Amino acid sequence: MPKINPKRIAVFVVILVLIASAGWFSHQKCWGSRAWMYGYDEAHRGLEENGYPWIGTEKPVITIHEYIDYECPHCPEAHKRMRMAMRSYLDEVRLVRHDYARMACVPNDKEKRRSSCAVARAAYCASKEGRYWEWNDRVMQNPRPLTGQERKIFIGDTAREMGFDVKAFDTCMFETETIDMVQGVFRDTRKQGIRQTPTYLVDGEMYTLVEVIDLIDERL
Repeated sequence: MPKINPKRIAVFVVILVLIASAGWFSHQKCWGSRAWMYGYDEAHRGLEENGYPWIGTEKPVITIHEYIDYECPHCPEAHKRMRMAMRSYLDEVRLVRHDYARMACVPNDKEKRRSSCAVARAAYCASKEGRYWEWNDRVMQNPRPLTGQERKIFIGDTAREMGFDVKAFDTCMFETETIDMVQGVFRDTRKQGIRQTPTYLVDGEMYTLVEVIDLIDERL
């Protein structure tokens, strides 16, 4: 019976570990829960003239307007699929976000502290700090609970975890400028006849998620 060489076994084990690690990383990149974020580190981002944030390219072949409600149960998955679909076309596609909270963003003040449009208002405050897409990705990955105590503290805790000045962030949430901006999105979206989220517009035409992904593949 041939002798077993311990060194060869050690080398073989190391090779197996490396192969397994590479396979795990590839799986995570393609199918893991954060796969939709890969490839966006160097993506261009900015604000349109009307203040809507965008991500993708500065010179788009296709501009997609995405109407999302952060508290819509289907929207996080739709947004992730949209990001996956356009990841290979970041030099040709621009995704413009309209944070459409599907209720009027009623006046708020320190006494009332209504939760109407709260996450959309928080996103606007993050945008003012140049961190809109960072906020978006955090909330899409871990959405605000629909009920319970965690719902009440979600925005403050998220802002704290992300390193925002929580007091300044909270002040921004209730400023007239913030409320007017989010209410403007609500008003303009309703005028366009959009009543549900997610909804996508390209060249003024309305599309579902599946339809707009097919459109990307057809045009590019």
